[in-house]
Formats: sequence, C-alpha cells, structure tokens
Amino acid sequence: MAQKETVLRGEQRTAIADAAIALLAELGTGRLTHRAIDAALKLPNGSTSYYFRTQEALLTAAAQRLAELDEQSIEAFLAQLRSEQTLTEVVTAWLDYVAKNRLIARFELYLEAIRRPELQTDRSQSEVRGPGRAGVEHLQHCPASAGGADGDVPD
Repeated sequence: MAQKETVLRGEQRTAIADAAIALLAELGTGRLTHRAIDAALKLPNGSTSYYFRTQEALLTAAAQRLAELDEQSIEAFLAQLRSEQTLTEVVTAWLDYVAKNRLIARFELYLEAIRRPELQTDRSQSEVRGPGRAGVEHLQHCPASAGGADGDVPD
C-alpha cells in the first residue's frame, strides 16, 4: 500500500506541475496561486499547498517539469529533422513542435527569476533554458539560414 501511495503522490505532483505550467501561460506568475491550481484540477482547497508549500516551491516544480518535458520531446524532435535544414527551419520547426503554453510559461519563469533572486539558482535556471546540449549540437551542424558557408550572419 505504501508503494501505491508514493506513486499516487508522484502523479499528483506531476499533475500539479503541469497545471502550474498551463496557468503560468494563461494567467502569469502574479495570478498563479495554490488555490487556482486546486480549482483547475478540481482538488479540495489546500491540496496543492500540501505538495508545494510556497509559491517558490511551485515555480521550481514548474521549471523542473518544463525541463522533463523538453528532455522527453527533444530526442523525438531531433530524429525528425533533416541535416540539410537551415537554422531558421530548425527553430521554426521547434517552435511548432513544443506547446505554445510551455514557451509562455518558460518566459514567465524567466521574468519572475529576474524579480526574485531566490529563484536564480544555477539549477533552476538550467531547468528553464530549454532543449539543452543535444539541440545546440544539432544547431551547430545546420547550414546558416542567412549567412555564408561558415555560418556567420551578415551585419
């Protein structure tokens, strides 16, 4: 029974983090509250605060979940790309591939981290950055979208 309870708690944390991402995109950080997440998930009042006591903990969970979602999707995305695609085509494809609300939530988290130094840890910032090393390595091998053979973009 204890193992099932642990699994359910993990699923609840994931559902709350997913709801936080959706609400960040819809409402922004100023209106992201524990109560708003409880309402969105149709949970009893206080459920979200049981898992994440503070807004900082909630924002950190959202950043971590964004990183998980990116990690899950980046390999599938990169597998679809063709080596002859330009940088512009790759970036456009990535923006089409990821959910719009994830991008908006990521920007909200960046802005909030600027205002709240306690959110500016190396770990939380790296979790918000996006596709990571695999994406950067692929971009380095793309033909330049507007530049010459060496990939430089003209002035």
